[in-house]
Amino acid sequence: MDEGGCELRAFLGELKRRHVYRIAVVNIAVAFVILEAASFIFPALLLADWSFRLLVVLALLGERERAVMLLREAFAQGYPYTLVLHTDIDLESLRDYPLFQELLRPKG
Repeated sequence: MDEGGCELRAFLGELKRRHVYRIAVVNIAVAFVILEAASFIFPALLLADWSFRLLVVLALLGERERAVMLLREAFAQGYPYTLVLHTDIDLESLRDYPLFQELLRPKG
């Protein structure tokens, strides 16, 4: 057997002796479990839907200034502008509010 093959076999034997394979498998398994849990947990939190629901509740309660502040903050954090803001009946109390109109006015 050539010298390269012996070195490779010695290297792989050393990895086995130090339990590198076992640790790698455990790390991969733990990463998989974390990713799977996150794929269930994050959508369940409904973060974007939650902020829209809060906006609707504030609008229905007549808290127009707070609702507009929440919407402005959501836009600043990257929440997408959608047609729903113009058509959702629950936001009807905001339609004549100048700050809401200003926020929905096209920019540019």
